Amino acid sequence: MGTQLPIDISINGLNTIRSQEGRALRAYQDTVGVWTVGYGLTNYDAGLPWKVGRGLVITEEQAEWFLLKSIRNNYLPDVHIALSGGTYQKPQGAVDGGTDFHFNCGGIRKATWPKLLGAGRMAEAKTSMESWNRAGGRVLQDLVRRRATDWAIVSAENYGHITGPVVVVPNANNRETYHGSGDLLTAYPTDPASHVAGTVAAPPAANTTPPTSHPGALKLGDSGADVTRAQQKLNDAGVTTPVNGMFDADMETAVKKFQASHPNLGDDGVVGPATDNALDRAKNLRAAVSNTAKTTAPAVPAAYVGLHQWVSTHAGNLALVGAAVIIGGIIVYLGWTYRYDIAATVNKWVGHKTA
Repeated sequence: MGTQLPIDISINGLNTIRSQEGRALRAYQDTVGVWTVGYGLTNYDAGLPWKVGRGLVITEEQAEWFLLKSIRNNYLPDVHIALSGGTYQKPQGAVDGGTDFHFNCGGIRKATWPKLLGAGRMAEAKTSMESWNRAGGRVLQDLVRRRATDWAIVSAENYGHITGPVVVVPNANNRETYHGSGDLLTAYPTDPASHVAGTVAAPPAANTTPPTSHPGALKLGDSGADVTRAQQKLNDAGVTTPVNGMFDADMETAVKKFQASHPNLGDDGVVGPATDNALDRAKNLRAAVSNTAKTTAPAVPAAYVGLHQWVSTHAGNLALVGAAVIIGGIIVYLGWTYRYDIAATVNKWVGHKTA
């Protein structure tokens, strides 16, 4: 039969997802260009009352409720299926960590770690879970850290030090600014009275000074590996700054320069979720343009470039198809030219065989 699993995610589990995702009340595009709002909610989350796209603004209450609703409707059912039949020392941890895993990558039904965990094969389960750390074919440190958090929860119900989520709201100029860090929930959110989007009241003034504490974000005075990665992203995105692991005045200037060139970002000099995603998109776009430029003349139209790349990719198949068309055409031509001779020969052959 296995362990009886808890039906719902716990408050600790919910707070973990909130702290990992951050809360954006204004829709933004993530690393791969998917429009996102609230706690990482997209149009793939069934049950949202609005289409997530440019200009969407939601309230704090809506962000909290629809995160919980989406978890319950779109993620927990798969988590329970994947974990069913297993024996767990920490059943709530298995559900909570499994839900964060599934919310982040959507792959719990394909992953092998749930069955390994339920069978008590802990070392194999840990290795399996940790392997889900790639995006775009490369290992991302953010995913390495998130898998470590998930494993700590499913194996020992160790949620670590959970901080309130970074909160991003639209300011008076319809640009993003940091509005402090959100509080940890002590109870499940409830369904708000209104689902109408665009009702955020009293946005901060355009010159609001960012708070001194940004859990999950990088700011002036920070240091370490996360700062180094952000500096590398800035350079990859075309904004030159020293890569020294120190968030100094030069880096703040570089961040503000990058933000000022992107209308959906506030130029507060803080690297939060929206700025980090924009850096990834800018880097990927520059890489794509660079790769195209290496094999294409600058004046060649984009449509021709696409056609050229497609033809190059399928050259072998096109050659076979072309040869078949030519041979087929020759056969049809000869058949039509000598149709009477062929007909006479066939009739003679048929008559001989049936006599």
